[in-house]
Amino acid sequence: MATFVLMIVMTFVTHVAAQDLATSSTTPTDWEYVVNVGLDELGKIINEKGMRIVDLAVGGGSAGLSAVLVKNQGVYAKNPWWWYINLSLADLEAKLTEHKARIQDLEILVSGGKSYYSVILVSNTGAQAKAWWWYRNVPPFYIDAMVAKNKARIIDLDTYQNGSTSSRSVVMIANTGSDAKGWAYYFNITPAQISSYINQNKARLTNVAPRGGGKYDVVMEQTEGQGWLWSPGDDRELIKLAYENNARIFHAEKWQNAGIMLANGPSPKCGPGDNCCPGHFCPNGTCINGKCHKNTSGSGGPGGGGGPGGGGGNNPPPCGTKVDAKCCPKDQCKKGFACNEGTQKCYAVSTSGCGGVGQPCCPPSSTTPGGCNLAACVAGVCQPCGGKGQVCCGGGVTSTFCGAGFTCSGGTCQ
Repeated sequence: MATFVLMIVMTFVTHVAAQDLATSSTTPTDWEYVVNVGLDELGKIINEKGMRIVDLAVGGGSAGLSAVLVKNQGVYAKNPWWWYINLSLADLEAKLTEHKARIQDLEILVSGGKSYYSVILVSNTGAQAKAWWWYRNVPPFYIDAMVAKNKARIIDLDTYQNGSTSSRSVVMIANTGSDAKGWAYYFNITPAQISSYINQNKARLTNVAPRGGGKYDVVMEQTEGQGWLWSPGDDRELIKLAYENNARIFHAEKWQNAGIMLANGPSPKCGPGDNCCPGHFCPNGTCINGKCHKNTSGSGGPGGGGGPGGGGGNNPPPCGTKVDAKCCPKDQCKKGFACNEGTQKCYAVSTSGCGGVGQPCCPPSSTTPGGCNLAACVAGVCQPCGGKGQVCCGGGVTSTFCGAGFTCSGGTCQ
């Protein structure tokens, strides 16, 4: 299929009534990305944490929900707003009329020949009022025609399975006034083509919809200098990228594996003498906003043993030991450097003379909290630990430890 290309170049205008800033602002805020949760669990997060959903994915039934959420305050505030799962078309139209609302995000699931609509709605009155349109089960040429007819800009473009065919749905707003942006959209293109168009248009992605076979439908806007990333990876890869880059996910396709994120504040330096890069540790879980969350499967968190959420190690309770516990700091300095947990600064790791048995103790780090590598620090020197007659591992840094069959008595394993 030939790819239709549209590029409208317009001057950026900032205004309080502009389209949802969750898709463009880098003002730091709390956020969440939850996967495979039920209605009650998602509702609890919204109510207890004062969040709102900015992107929703439905995998079938009320227990197959995934969502990206942002703190509903400051520049990200949207009041009122509503969300509904698996509505009929008639019910959706009734909700739009009842709330005098427009669709912010649309997910369609076809099952048994019937279409079910899951939506995020926002008020379309007062300062938030916009001319808007939405279409379902439409081919590219029809989307092209409606964009031109309405002088509109796409804010949500999705693909969904309709029997044996893959269909598209689209939501658009008038590309005028405070909402006017230079933008473009493309159908059925490869990651290499996406990169080329991003560079050509000096743009960033705002929407990505996997089409299968390694191709995507995408929407992009001219960049305003925001730090941003996109990935065709799964939810664990997205979370790993977000925490490695101090970023906030705002769009994710959980069951089709793709997502987009923005810098969540100024990007930190990460290297010798700099502060350590963001990263946290939860055994068998993932760190989100400083708390451990359960993974969607029984394996370790994203990134394996060295990435956020992965691995094992000596983490003193109550840090990182259970769901909702505080996350432990995890070493996020570049190769050849380690993070001093006391100063939260990166320092060079010597290959000799530091951290080994009989060598001076290193500064405490997240990888060697006692200052020694597989050893214990005693009087400034790393000693063998854990075996019979050897010092107890850990000492005052972590809980004491001796090998199987031994106990710690008087500082040595007996």
